[in-house]
Amino acid sequence: MIQFYDGKAEMIMFRKAEKNILGTPEELSENEIQALLNANSNKKVWKERNSISLNKEWETEDGQVLAQYDIMENVLYISTKDTLDRAEEEKKAAEEEKLKDF
Repeated sequence: MIQFYDGKAEMIMFRKAEKNILGTPEELSENEIQALLNANSNKKVWKERNSISLNKEWETEDGQVLAQYDIMENVLYISTKDTLDRAEEEKKAAEEEKLKDF
């Protein structure tokens, strides 16, 4: 799946089409994850992020592209920082609207 903003791809989701007995996509191997990260880094170097989550997380050295591998769903997300910032702003605005007349 690819999400576009202003005509440019800003978020990509990768998973295998094959599913396991539980109906979850098959796991991506470390080699597959690294190949996908490298193919979608615009030649920037990835570094692993420390996370309190069980998921694996990376970001490019300039912090402009982030990635997360959801180990429960076996899905790799790669997105721009702008995408995440915009989503956070939208979430905050929606919460403020709900609390407006509280």
